[in-house]
Amino acid sequence: MLRAIFFLMLLLFVLSAHSQKHSFQEYFDACSIDDAGACLNLALLYGNGEGVKQDYTKSHEFFSKACRIGDATACFNLGISYSSGIGVKQDHAKASQLYSKACEMEDTTACYNLGISYSKGRGVKQDYAKANELYSKACVMDFAMACFNSALGYYRGEGVKQDKSRAKELFGKSCDLTGQQGCDGYRALNEEGVR
Repeated sequence: MLRAIFFLMLLLFVLSAHSQKHSFQEYFDACSIDDAGACLNLALLYGNGEGVKQDYTKSHEFFSKACRIGDATACFNLGISYSSGIGVKQDHAKASQLYSKACEMEDTTACYNLGISYSKGRGVKQDYAKANELYSKACVMDFAMACFNSALGYYRGEGVKQDKSRAKELFGKSCDLTGQQGCDGYRALNEEGVR
């Protein structure tokens, strides 16, 4: 019985390894004919060391190709690489450019990260109005932290005219999207009597 279980486990391991190599080759072939999704998958495989030796340089190359082809997720991940300095020299201006490209393709997290860049003046000139515009865009796409940050802008009057009622509304949406900080903000404004 133990021999049969061992044999089955060994067979599953061999089949799994063969499947990964087969998938890798399929991704490689598809990427070579400009399939953005395949290039993105290769970037992720190299970045995570799944089925291949971890190699941030190759990951960067495939993210770059997928981004050039028009994959928003690849552009966003490339932005993360530049922002954090993983596999490339840290460059906040380049990260912001990539977040902008991904945001134009409706990548919610890229819009949020670009908003952070404008809020902190990281890679771009600090601009609270632009930050709030980007948070609002991501909030419309139901990103809880973007709703929360936009609410803070309205509460503080940063980049927008101070409007505690609008802040309360946005804190409420953040709360509804499971953003605990939004729930706390909504409760605080409710206790202040803000309608």
